[in-house]
Amino acid sequence: MNNILKISITLWMILIAGKVIAQQQLASSNQHRTMKLNQYDSPANDLMHTTPLREDSTESFRKNYPSLYQKLLFAYNKVEGLRYSVFGNSIYIQFNNEKNSINTVYSLKGKQQYTIINLAHSLSKDDSILIRSSYPDYTVFYSKEILCENNSILQVVLENKNTYKIININNREIIPVKDINK
Repeated sequence: MNNILKISITLWMILIAGKVIAQQQLASSNQHRTMKLNQYDSPANDLMHTTPLREDSTESFRKNYPSLYQKLLFAYNKVEGLRYSVFGNSIYIQFNNEKNSINTVYSLKGKQQYTIINLAHSLSKDDSILIRSSYPDYTVFYSKEILCENNSILQVVLENKNTYKIININNREIIPVKDINK
C-alpha cells in the first residue's frame, strides 16, 4: 500500500510538471505573460519560476550536471533530445533513448527519485505471455514502466472492441486497475 501511495504521488508530480512545462511553453511564445497553474495553491506553483525546458538542452545539462549526465548514459546507453528543469532540490529531465521516451526526476545530489519510461507497444516476451494468458481477447494499446525507490511497476493499457483495460504488473502479478468503455 505504501508503494502504491508513493507511485500515485509520483504520477501526480509528473502530471503537475507536465502542466507547468506546457504553461511555460505558452508563456515563452508570448501567448500568455502571466499564468496561474490552478485556482488553488499547490506545491507545483513553485515550479513556475524555474528554468524552462528548451528544445534540446543536452549540452547545457552535460556541462552543468556532468555526474548526473554520466548516470543517465550508464543507465540508458543513449540520451537524445534532453530537456530539463530545476525545481527546489530536484531536477526534472525528459529525453529519448534508442527506443523510449523517458521522464525522470533526480535530486540535485544525483539520487533517482522516480522514472516513467513510455514503452508504447514494446513489452518483454514474458510480460506479453503473462498478459495474453490472462486477457486473450485484448491487445496492448500502450504501456509504461514506473520506477520508484527500486520498485518497478509496468502499467499497461489493453484494448478490445468494446473496452480499454488498465492493469499493473508487479512481481509477475497482474493487478486490474480500471475498465473504460469505448
